[in-house]
Amino acid sequence: MKEFTCHFNFERSKKDHLDSRGVMDLFLKTAYAHWEVSEDLEEDYYGWMIYRWQVEFKCPPNCQDQIEVTTLVNEVNKLFAYRHFILKQEGEVLARAGSLWIQTDLRRREAISIPEKDHFKDPQTEKTIPNRQLRRAKKKKLQGPGLALGIDPADIDENDHVNNLVYLSFMERALEEEKPGFKEAYRLRDLDITYSHEIRHEDQVLVVMGQEEEGVFYFTIWDQKQENIHAYMVGKFVKDLDG
Repeated sequence: MKEFTCHFNFERSKKDHLDSRGVMDLFLKTAYAHWEVSEDLEEDYYGWMIYRWQVEFKCPPNCQDQIEVTTLVNEVNKLFAYRHFILKQEGEVLARAGSLWIQTDLRRREAISIPEKDHFKDPQTEKTIPNRQLRRAKKKKLQGPGLALGIDPADIDENDHVNNLVYLSFMERALEEEKPGFKEAYRLRDLDITYSHEIRHEDQVLVVMGQEEEGVFYFTIWDQKQENIHAYMVGKFVKDLDG
């Protein structure tokens, strides 16, 4: 599958820079635009859903200059499509991401096998997306007392579940509760998310947080009763020199 590029302009934005959630939103918009022009799914009710993110935020892009996002799919097998992203501004790479997507029957809300005719692997993409291989998922099943967070109706998207970018706010709110002022002094550098069960008809989630080393935090997103895990998250934070 050929690479695909979108350009974004934010001259009228009141923000000086895009945060991590804004960057990932551009990745998603580019991916869906690419699927739309390149995919011919067998049924109208089939679609793609994100299963895993692995993102590196090198530097926050500013909102004054045009932002370019390039994506491509370098492998599709029975279970996953491997999609990669690079975000550039004035020729400089400011963020990159690898992701896994599953093909889904949106009526039954379950993953389906990707038809064999759509399987492929392109070893040449190293030239376009260097370091494209996803690292092994770092995830910890953290249990115990956590932070209960409410679900806002605005968090529900067109797929009738909590939008996958809302999980970043769960992480930020848990950090702010545990370490007040952390967000102002640090910024997210690396993020790894593995989604397990979608959040649909729930009023709250429970976020359990742990730390193993300086600046590296693990999060397990549970349901209210701590019976089902919605997602595993790992965030690496560095001091924000502009903060």
